[in-house]
Parts: sequence; structure tokens; C-alpha cells
Amino acid sequence: MAAGSARTRSPARELRRHSALIAAVVLVGLAWLLAASVAYGWHPVTRPDHQVLHRLHHYAVQHPGQTSAWRWITSIGQPWCWRGAALAAAVPLVVRRRVRAAAYLTLLAVLTVVVSTVVKDLVDRRRPSWDLAVLHLGGPSFPSGHALTSVTLAAGGVAVLRAVGVRRAVVIGAAIVLGGFAVLVGFSRLVLGVHYLSDVVGGWLMAGAIVCAFLPVLNADGDG
Repeated sequence: MAAGSARTRSPARELRRHSALIAAVVLVGLAWLLAASVAYGWHPVTRPDHQVLHRLHHYAVQHPGQTSAWRWITSIGQPWCWRGAALAAAVPLVVRRRVRAAAYLTLLAVLTVVVSTVVKDLVDRRRPSWDLAVLHLGGPSFPSGHALTSVTLAAGGVAVLRAVGVRRAVVIGAAIVLGGFAVLVGFSRLVLGVHYLSDVVGGWLMAGAIVCAFLPVLNADGDG
């Protein structure tokens, strides 16, 4: 017991815990500033939003074959697919008595629903509209639920693999595959013209905040 307590209070462990919490606070602050900029229509944010969106939409209309591929990516990467995968991964973790890891994944999945819904309602940004739409969607635009959920659960999944002692090479491989796919999912929302750049970036910032805020729970000693 004493040895375990000493490990818990070791300088390295305390530094990691505080670093994660500081990162979460910083990311929350950046996400809040971006949300406020969007809500009040601050031109340094909204101007590039519209420029990037119109260029990508024009490209998508001119390249229908590529647009089909982006539709497939956005469909596979929809939030409920990520949440379902996270909850499915939590089951074998519970069986192996990795309760903290299972709870961490489950909590992240739940928070993606709560944060996305609450912030969308608060900011209440209208989605882009087009005369020639590539994909038709309704509802508020900020943040992108696809971007928020994919990065939250991709990063959370990698953190869990590391916490349960999976080999370093596997963790790195998972980070590349999951992280790369999460980025593609976010970009697909821009190409398909259903989100602004700040919607996607805002989702990524909130995802980082969620993952970092609860890392101390995942990395705590014991599984009880």
C-alpha cells in the first residue's frame, strides 16, 4: 500500500496530472474564444471561414467522384459509429478488470453527446446553405459533432491502449490510423459544405479538452 501511495505521489506522476489539467484549461479557453468569435461574427474568423468553404465547395461540385469518397468517409465517421465502437471496446476491458479504462471510454462517449448538444444550442450558428448542395443537413453548425467525437474517441482510445500496457509500436500505429482517420472525417465536413472551418477546429479543441481533463482518472493507480 505504501509503495502504491508513493508511486501515486511521485513527481513524474504529479507533473503528468497537472500538465493534463493545464492543457484542458487552455483548450477550453481557446474553444470558448472561438465560440464567442463565431457567435458575434468576428470578421478575422468568419472571413476565412467563408473563403475556405466556398473554395472547397466549388472543388466538390467540380469533382463528383471524389465527393462520393468524402461522403463515404463522413458516413463511416459519424458520431454514433465512434461512440458504438468505444462502448464495444469497453466490454472486454471490463471483462479484463480494466474498469478505469472502460469507464474512461464510456465517459468520453457520453461527453461527446452532451458537449456537442449544449454548445450547438448556445452558439446557434446556422449551417452553410447552397443553391447546389453536395449534402443536405439541418441543425446548428458549431461545433462539428463529427470532428469533436472522432478526435475525442480516437485520442481517448490511444490513451487507453497506452494505459493498459499495450506495446509501444501498437500504440503508435493506432495513433497514426485513428488520428489520421479522425482528421479525414473533419476535413470531409468542409469538402461536403456542411461546416465552416471554425466548426471543425472548435470541435477539435473541445475534444482535446475532454480527453485531457479526464486523463488523471485513467492514469490513476488501480482499477477499482
